[in-house]
Amino acid sequence: MSCPACGQPLSALGTVPLRDFDGALFNRDGLYRHCPACGMARVETGLTDRQIAAHYADESLYVALSGVGVGGDTPEDRARYAHYLGFMQAHGLKAGTLADIGCSRGGFLRYLAAAAPDIASIGVDCDARSLKSLQQAGLDARVGDVFALPFAAGEADMLSYFHVLEHLYGIDGALAEAARVLKPGGGLLIEVPDAARYFAPETHVGPMFWLAMKEHVNHFTPAALGAALARNGFGIAAIDRSSQPMKGGKFYPSLLVLARKGAGVSADLDKGEGFAAQFAADTGAMRQAAAEIAASPAGPLCFWGIGLEFFALHGYLTPLLGGREVRLLDRNPSKQGLMVDGVPVEDPSGVPAEGNLICCSYMAAPQIVGQALALGWKREAIQCLP
Repeated sequence: MSCPACGQPLSALGTVPLRDFDGALFNRDGLYRHCPACGMARVETGLTDRQIAAHYADESLYVALSGVGVGGDTPEDRARYAHYLGFMQAHGLKAGTLADIGCSRGGFLRYLAAAAPDIASIGVDCDARSLKSLQQAGLDARVGDVFALPFAAGEADMLSYFHVLEHLYGIDGALAEAARVLKPGGGLLIEVPDAARYFAPETHVGPMFWLAMKEHVNHFTPAALGAALARNGFGIAAIDRSSQPMKGGKFYPSLLVLARKGAGVSADLDKGEGFAAQFAADTGAMRQAAAEIAASPAGPLCFWGIGLEFFALHGYLTPLLGGREVRLLDRNPSKQGLMVDGVPVEDPSGVPAEGNLICCSYMAAPQIVGQALALGWKREAIQCLP
């Protein structure tokens, strides 16, 4: 298989047991491949972009979440939006029509309406549920497909794709559609997680945090993103690499670029180093955590925080459990009642403080531990992921 960014051969790194709620699309294994030439990683799941779009439109919990890329209005979101706008203004993007593709709940559009009224913003997303509040607020929000945008040729001065391209197999198709919609000289703004810095001390949130984001089928380095843009007639006019805030004092590695048709591409963009070794280290650390939890003292295993970290652990842990009792706890009402292997997610306040409690959140671990102690859990019964 060739690299979808630069066209060079990909090497196989290994298969990760990606897991999700019962019946969810991404409840499947993923084969990770890596390109030594540009540093890109691609995850093969057997899915199509049409299936993935339906996942976001119909079954995904994104509409109820507040993580990076879901259009929220937390202090961390606002800091990120200010960073985007500062980057735009520094490179002359101060007025005109901007279509934010994959806008979700539209936090960036709301921010622009207040902070940059000379920019006429339009939100586009495949999830009509996320767009309702934008439409109710009088903002232009349209249901649309990244491969068939609801615009005429040459209609937009700017297109933004913040945390979109990592979710798409058809990178070329999406960029071709962007080229159709942009005016001559228009700006293409893209942000993706910077795979070259997944394992840097400031942004390595915990083992498999970045690798186990099951909806991320692409992992871009600057060199990989530059190559993908170049093969579609775009060049990087400006690039910004920074660490942007998430919850719990954590940071994500941001790769933000401004691309234009025909602009130059630097030949020395970072392709990252040691991705294969770090992949082995992260997956090995999660296997070890699973083995240690399986060896916990007798009694129920109660997992608090049924999200990314839990599912990364779950794929390795389940084969080790035998018939051991498992309970799943989460304070998010959108998750309560959902099933994992037939086990329902429960409100922690309604579960007896008995057995072993595993805190499955890198960001909210202190809060979970504090809440567990208040509910009567003993400190020695609580374990946290490494």
